[in-house]
Amino acid sequence: MKKCQSIVPPPNDPWYSPDMNITDPSHSAAEKSEFSSSEYQKMAKALNELWETLWNKEELDLEVLNHDGLKERLSELEIPKHATQQASLIGHMEKSGLLGVSKLVNGQNPSSTIIAEFGCGRAELSRYVARSQFLTLAETNENQRTQSHRPFFLVDRAGPRMKFDTKILKDYQCDIDKILAEEKEKSFNKDIKIPPPFVKRALIDIKDLNLNVALNNLFPNDLNSDVVAISKHLCGCATDLTLQCLANNTSTLKSIDKPTMTHKLKGLVIALCCRQLCTYETYPLVGRKFLIDSGLITTPDSFRLLTKMTSWALCGRRDDMATDEESVQNHFSGLSIKEREVAGFLARRAIDHGRLLSLCDMGYQSKLIRYVSPETSLENVALIAQ
Repeated sequence: MKKCQSIVPPPNDPWYSPDMNITDPSHSAAEKSEFSSSEYQKMAKALNELWETLWNKEELDLEVLNHDGLKERLSELEIPKHATQQASLIGHMEKSGLLGVSKLVNGQNPSSTIIAEFGCGRAELSRYVARSQFLTLAETNENQRTQSHRPFFLVDRAGPRMKFDTKILKDYQCDIDKILAEEKEKSFNKDIKIPPPFVKRALIDIKDLNLNVALNNLFPNDLNSDVVAISKHLCGCATDLTLQCLANNTSTLKSIDKPTMTHKLKGLVIALCCRQLCTYETYPLVGRKFLIDSGLITTPDSFRLLTKMTSWALCGRRDDMATDEESVQNHFSGLSIKEREVAGFLARRAIDHGRLLSLCDMGYQSKLIRYVSPETSLENVALIAQ
């Protein structure tokens, strides 16, 4: 009897723990899909009040950074949209001390750092993080280098084709060969002592990932290491599952005394997207309290209403839409085009602010920034913690 290919058996890895990172499993998904115009208008009003009182009508800072690790790639592309985003995220990693390269501190070796990319897909971001690490180490005095290897942990529930896992290692060899071919240009030493990246991938849903067990099994030489979590456009509730996964499975700044956790969360850089796919049962409890206290939500249904409105910020305008921004044009919400766009951006801001507060509650200095311009990507907000 042939097996049905559409049925995927659950993983049998020791780090598979079903639903362990769902914040509130007692709540099932909200089922209400239709809301009245008065409910939309009430939510829009509450968001505008938050815009005035909490955020003082100030937009998030726009801070576009760069890194030489993407210099060659940027020069090759006619449309460098994705490379520009990657370069800025890596630039923010370096600025926040999260790039995963370290120097001797008072003669002591700091802890090793595992770069964990959640929702990694093909792992293109990790590829360029590895290359950026290499260039940074190459420009570091050899006596100050501490790395014996550079671990990367890739997490995704799908197994895409054309993965970059092996290219991460090929890039390293190409860079070594290139340096050796040069006659000590830029003060590089011919005896290159830069360790290769060490890459492991887990095919698993983040909601089921026991990160502590996975790292202990896959990186046995890196016990008591730091963890830096990264992602480019971690979709919807995957961001919230990642935050809970890190809280459950690492020592954070406020839970440093967890005796069973062998790894410490050093920080994260996550580019956010698709808030309309967030769910009540996976959203951080600290963030939920913020939304309730702010008068935005009272039930799982009202949370769904909030997430539904986030898509208004990015949906654009059809050709048949009225040119008058104040026109309601029989929209089911009773809000004008301009009011819907503003409400969409504020709904996104509110959801992201709740995530920010959850990281602050874990003891981290956290911020939300626009890491690229809207012309590069409308999904241009990154969550950074250190």
